[in-house]
Amino acid sequence: MLKSVVLSTLIFSSTLAAQGQSPLSYKAFLTDLESDLLKQSIAPSQVKLAFQQAKLFRSTTMASHEKSQPVSLEEYLPTLVTQDIVARARQLFTQHRELLANIEQRFGVQPRFLIALWGIETNFSQQFNLYNAMSVVTSLAYQEQSPSNIENVASVIKLLATNELSHQQLQTTKQGRVGLLNLSPTQYLKGYTDFDDGVVNVWGSLADSLASTANYLSLEGWDKQYTWGRQVRLAKQANRSILASNQYRTLEQWDELGVIRYDGRKLPQVSLKARLRSLDGEKGRLYLTYQNFDYLTAWGGSERKALAVALLSDRIKFMDIK
Repeated sequence: MLKSVVLSTLIFSSTLAAQGQSPLSYKAFLTDLESDLLKQSIAPSQVKLAFQQAKLFRSTTMASHEKSQPVSLEEYLPTLVTQDIVARARQLFTQHRELLANIEQRFGVQPRFLIALWGIETNFSQQFNLYNAMSVVTSLAYQEQSPSNIENVASVIKLLATNELSHQQLQTTKQGRVGLLNLSPTQYLKGYTDFDDGVVNVWGSLADSLASTANYLSLEGWDKQYTWGRQVRLAKQANRSILASNQYRTLEQWDELGVIRYDGRKLPQVSLKARLRSLDGEKGRLYLTYQNFDYLTAWGGSERKALAVALLSDRIKFMDIK
């Protein structure tokens, strides 16, 4: 992963440098990008074939987490974790219990998180307008030349080179996302998995989409022993300067610093590491988040979105919560 990030960063820098003071046309951008990608360990014939399919797609849109968000979590979370979403999540969790149990046994990711990701990412949709992947991801990279967008272009080329997916089969949404749970091409490349009929199909098979998501999270380091985190608050004697800390400490250490459970009880006296997150500033909600929360954040690109996934997963786990 580190190698691919470094390569993408180098390509990103090279492509920007080629622009000078005036933006390149899409065609010129593709020429420079193709030249840079040929330096990666991808067969030149595959790079050239993929770029032949690319056309400027003017309807691309950035992922929703990149748009402006409500001021506070109190406004933001209810727009995602609605009563309808909770009810649907619980129903699907029960309906697909056997499939989810099999996926958990193989990949070690708790089923409630997979259902929650599906709900927050796409509102449990199974119907999407799909477009040629190379056209979408190159257009997104042209629109915003970030390392992640450049890496997604490289990932689509590598996916096409697997011979398991044709240009017609490898399609994305306008946001450049793949499958029912909105994987990025880079996430899809790392995690794509068949879990039913011998053919990978994350658009037409819920089993493949859930399994590919679980496989990706597992490969990233997801720890089934733990959940995502917990809401907390500060004891009256706590020094509020700890809110500025972004480092991991054990729950025992946070306890010593005056962090307590939301209901006022002491934190568990264990060595589990967590970070103290205050997404709305000093007066907003406080959470201790574990490593799994970082994987949820990386998935959707937003801590707020990750928190929505986490809270929905809790509503699935604790069915008695309205």
